[in-house]
Amino acid sequence: MLSPDLKRLLHLLEWETKKKFHSNSSGSVIFAKQGKGLNFKEVRSYVYGDDTRYIDWNVTSRTGDLHVKEFYKETDNNIIIFADFSNSMTKKKRYACFQLSLFLSLFHTQNGNKINFIPFAEKPLKNNRTLKTEMDCLKCFSNLDYSSIGEETNFKAAFEYGYKVAQKHSIVYWISDFMNFSGKEKIRSKVQHWEQNAIWIEDDIDTISKPWWFKLLSIRSQESQTALTKKNTLKKDQNTVRAIFNNKIIYIHPDKKIATQLLPIFQKKL
Repeated sequence: MLSPDLKRLLHLLEWETKKKFHSNSSGSVIFAKQGKGLNFKEVRSYVYGDDTRYIDWNVTSRTGDLHVKEFYKETDNNIIIFADFSNSMTKKKRYACFQLSLFLSLFHTQNGNKINFIPFAEKPLKNNRTLKTEMDCLKCFSNLDYSSIGEETNFKAAFEYGYKVAQKHSIVYWISDFMNFSGKEKIRSKVQHWEQNAIWIEDDIDTISKPWWFKLLSIRSQESQTALTKKNTLKKDQNTVRAIFNNKIIYIHPDKKIATQLLPIFQKKL
């Protein structure tokens, strides 16, 4: 399900799972020491150095091996992933969106974080289940294909739903081509406690300079049946994304290796 290059990146980062993920003001990923919370997470095999006070004697007696209760840490983050599956997202862009969403979900769950995954188009696909484990992620994404789920991209509806289900502090990823995103500045002003990141899935038209008449015929007008008369909004969309996300933006071209392009999110502390 996960592409080979992203699997390699996930395994490369896996050794860091004993340290705790959190974010910093620059938008990159860093790791910190784990704390102890009150919400039960799972029972797992004992590892040297675990606090013996949390040994689960019932499971230990049944299996014959030491097991400990693990709890969500006080420093655990709530993660929101908004994934755009509207018509403007071509099949290869939706595939890239799917891969990025799955990778981020697996990465964060292996670091103890809880995921709210919200695919959206004209309206969000509402799912009240929080992804907490690798199995949760695989089950969720196995039920999702790369098909469009709607014509228009309604960022406002997705945002309002995410705002209802999210914890007060959340780390947020918007994965989209950000078509018709101009005018959405309220997404920044209303949620100061969200740490928002943009993953812009690009078209060739976004990166190659073309005559104005070519842009009018470009795929940036795919959501509309009146492409010839629709004013191209690429420049406005770019300015709005920069205004909202500042330096927390990375650009992904679906024809290139996603893992290589995704690396700027991570701050390596080797």
